Amino acid sequence: MKKKVLVLDDDKDTLKTIKDILLKNGYDVITLEEPKKCIKKIKEKKPNIVLLDVLMPNVLGTELAKMIKVEFKKLPVIYVTILSKEEIDYKKVDGYVKKPFYIKDLLRIIEKATKKCEEQN
Repeated sequence: MKKKVLVLDDDKDTLKTIKDILLKNGYDVITLEEPKKCIKKIKEKKPNIVLLDVLMPNVLGTELAKMIKVEFKKLPVIYVTILSKEEIDYKKVDGYVKKPFYIKDLLRIIEKATKKCEEQN
């Protein structure tokens, strides 16, 4: 069964790039530009993992990640952001990818986070 990834980013080009990469590598992909719809979309689509931009209008990805972790405790969240590790507390999520990223790094981090989640279940 294909793993389902929800990708949230306010940049359409980034969304398209990540979606294309994930589709080519056997994932089902749900894209979302509006952070306010994230929790509802997770409930509807039940993804295996969430890729989340940090700097978005109206809602910071860090705040959204906290909400996701409260409501969906075991759902892995990975930041995909232009911020460096020194600028963000990434230890409260399951992974971190700095933009621009290497495809193999993105895929490795997704696989690591989903595998860890499966082992906990």
